[in-house]
Amino acid sequence: MKKRSILFPAIFLCSLLLVSCGGGENGENGDNGKTGENGEPEVPARSMVAPGMGDLKELTERTEYYDIIAQSTEFSRSSVMNINPNGDFCSYRDTVLYGEEAVQIWESSHEDGTEDIWLYRADESWELLLSGISKKYISQYSKYWYLDSEGNSYCWNNVISRFREDGGLETIRNVILTKFLPSGEVQFSREWDSGDSISGICQLQDGSIYLYLMDSEGSQILAELDPVTGETPEEKKIKLDDAYKLAHAGSSPEALLLFYMDPVAGDMILAVSPEDGQTSCLLNFTGTSYANVYSQMSLADFKMLPDGSFLMLYKGINSLPQAALDKLMVSRVEKTPIVFRGHFGGDPWISAQAARFNRQSEKYHVIIEDSGRGNGQEELARLTSVQIAAGKGPDIIQERLMEDYLWGMLKNGALEELSPYLERSGVREEDYFPAAFGIRWEEDRIYGMVPIISWLGGYMMDASLLGTEEPDIEELVDALLSLEKTDAVFLADHNSQDLLEYFLGGSETLWGMVDWEEGICDFGGELFTAILEAAAQYGDSSRNSNPAVIAETRFHDVVPCNLITFQGSREMERAGKAVCGSLFDDGCHMRLFSGNAMAINSNSKNKEGAWEFILSLFDDEVQLYDDSYIPCYIPVRRDCLDKWLEAQLDKVRGGRMITRPVWEKTESGEDILMTYSYTDQEITEEKAAEFKRELEEARALPLRTQVILEFIREEAEDYFNGSKTAEDVIKVITSRVQVYLDENR
Repeated sequence: MKKRSILFPAIFLCSLLLVSCGGGENGENGDNGKTGENGEPEVPARSMVAPGMGDLKELTERTEYYDIIAQSTEFSRSSVMNINPNGDFCSYRDTVLYGEEAVQIWESSHEDGTEDIWLYRADESWELLLSGISKKYISQYSKYWYLDSEGNSYCWNNVISRFREDGGLETIRNVILTKFLPSGEVQFSREWDSGDSISGICQLQDGSIYLYLMDSEGSQILAELDPVTGETPEEKKIKLDDAYKLAHAGSSPEALLLFYMDPVAGDMILAVSPEDGQTSCLLNFTGTSYANVYSQMSLADFKMLPDGSFLMLYKGINSLPQAALDKLMVSRVEKTPIVFRGHFGGDPWISAQAARFNRQSEKYHVIIEDSGRGNGQEELARLTSVQIAAGKGPDIIQERLMEDYLWGMLKNGALEELSPYLERSGVREEDYFPAAFGIRWEEDRIYGMVPIISWLGGYMMDASLLGTEEPDIEELVDALLSLEKTDAVFLADHNSQDLLEYFLGGSETLWGMVDWEEGICDFGGELFTAILEAAAQYGDSSRNSNPAVIAETRFHDVVPCNLITFQGSREMERAGKAVCGSLFDDGCHMRLFSGNAMAINSNSKNKEGAWEFILSLFDDEVQLYDDSYIPCYIPVRRDCLDKWLEAQLDKVRGGRMITRPVWEKTESGEDILMTYSYTDQEITEEKAAEFKRELEEARALPLRTQVILEFIREEAEDYFNGSKTAEDVIKVITSRVQVYLDENR
């Protein structure tokens, strides 16, 4: 690997901001008087309340279901060149909203140095928008367009080059914004070098135009545009909350909008007051089955319409002319609802798959019930447990939500055995990696399926510290305690409780401390005391100031799960590293995240529909799903994994190079974004084969130890904070675990 350059966070965030606009009239929440195709009243999209943001009990006991329904129109053209009605070659420039319609901007050049601007519609019709425009107003690179309700056109760029009058290319460093009147006359062409860049233009019902600007520090600014001069007076600028950096701009009639990717609650649309910048939530996508399902397209624009619905415009990445327009309305679900409840954290992947299934199924409609990112997860799990015990509850249950209750649910027959469904559907275990069968009991009985792997953990450390390539738990702990490095941590962002759980979590018997058959436990041995001491000494806490990190992930990446950044045996040998975990009863293996496992509630009245949805997640389209240049979702079907690996090998064949951003810490502790380059010297057939072997041997953590580990975490905190001795803590742990074993024999 070779370090190429440093990408600072502000620059990285800038690339996520896209262009948008909008218009329409506001309606009231609730019934808007309109009816859908089935005659039932439609509900304005903004009246949706996301799970975790309201009354969870009311949510989980509802009998009528509403969801975001999308009506879609797509542009299918893939070439960046086209022929206009005059027979001239046109080049694609942008896709924008024009009223309530999606249109594309195409340019045709003339020998006199002028260009014509054309609108191209989804029905393949053309309209000449502007004629004889001088190239000096249109940059060769990164052009963006906006069309307002009066027929004016705006073109801007944030790049550093443009054409001179003589047709030559001139290098500049200023942002350029040009306004064309319907006649083609230039109203203004403004340049400024304040360090701001334009990330969107929007118009309100009163005709006022606003710019969404990003300043040199990455903050977003809302600025009203003078329609004659193109100036943005300082007194009419509002700096938005820095939390909204990862946002797209849009508008309603009376307020500007942000499509905001909230790290806690998931994606949502916020109304922004143009007077003071205050925000309010109009629509939270968490808990709905709507997501961007278009391959190689990202959100470009959106607006709110008079009836409360939204238009969402998507356009191709890498300047490709594919585009799609979705109209969103919340409507009552008339098909048989299949309720899927979990802790998805606003993950758009599951919403995308539910949306895909709902579009294809004539009988069933999957309803996502999501606790959001931490909002009410424990309460939602408790309510679900109570409902299931009463013979009710959702049709499909996610393991991650119910992890504290799962073992008891298995023992009490609350989960449907899936083995007969697999056999009836022709699903053969040998066609899948073991990771696909996430919840097992008594070896051959399958209760939960994992459709795709989104996380794979494995760690390495200096080989000289271990003296062996694959340690057992005693060797690892002894090696750590012999280091006597008081300023180091074992794993970054793992405090002492996390580290204690890491040491214990892979063993079905907690390294012999629990005898499940006899129903007894013993934590009084030397091993547990040593594990406690190592966790206390090498946990990452506030007392550590920029500590040295002993172990590191085997994926050199921000997000693991791809061949490109996987550290195989050759990379580890070169770096002097050896595998140090995760540790299981039978050795060191990659650790699977099994929280995506899906189980069917044995009380469900719609088991066939639930299975139909789960089975749909093993289709080629889903198994090979990815929304990024470098894949981070691993297929569990063997044939799809071969295609997945082959696609990554193709990226470096023929002398090609691929780069990948990686967050790294400087000596001062500052996080910077580095770019690493990879070629066919690093990404090889041998490495792909090793990755496949690792996946074959990967393990999920045992289920039935989860409750005990939580007891141990809780009680060990008193040892880690110094309020109790190890002996006192061990006595309490032994007592609590023994009571649990007695109650669950």
